[in-house]
Amino acid sequence: MIKKLNYIIKSFMIVSILFLFGSNVVTFANDVATSENIYAIHIIKYMIDEEKDKEVTNNLPNDGSKYEAGNGLKTLGGINYEITKVESIGALEEKNFQTVIGEGAFSMKLLTNSVGEAVVNGLPAGYYRVTEMPNERIKEVMDPVVVQLPTQGRNEVYIYPKSSVITPNPTPSRVQPPDKLPQTSGNIGSYAVIAVTILILGVIGITELGFSLKKSR
Repeated sequence: MIKKLNYIIKSFMIVSILFLFGSNVVTFANDVATSENIYAIHIIKYMIDEEKDKEVTNNLPNDGSKYEAGNGLKTLGGINYEITKVESIGALEEKNFQTVIGEGAFSMKLLTNSVGEAVVNGLPAGYYRVTEMPNERIKEVMDPVVVQLPTQGRNEVYIYPKSSVITPNPTPSRVQPPDKLPQTSGNIGSYAVIAVTILILGVIGITELGFSLKKSR
């Protein structure tokens, strides 16, 4: 009886230890997975005129940092971008990349909101290609950009596409013609007919009057 009781106690202790350590292992694995997916890409699209705003756009950062100073530019919503995870081919210095296929593949399409921003969060570390999609508001899309996460210790990378925007020309105002034009030419023709008719009747009347006077004599 005592041996059986000891066996039950030992079994319970083993199960308890395995349960506690197993929970800690799962928690640790979840923490690691969460810590790896902490990166983000921000795309800020401005309404840029390549001629008027050249000096301002030259001040926009190219290193992934956030632009804090005001620039007077308006943002542009409704522009599509595609973010795709890529991997290096050969030496990293050659900057040759190909799309990741299979395990680890990632691709997402984004649309800038009303303040001209599109963002994707929760990305794992790696290289990502950002592609600007054709749009009727853009003269020529920017060249695809490959960014590394993290970049220079930054968990969040900011991209400022410098593609020029087409400024719509104001539509000239048109004077609305009146519903009906005055029939001046028709009135003139009518008056002429009436005048000729009166003249003919007058001539006939005078002629008849002359004949009547001759007969009476």
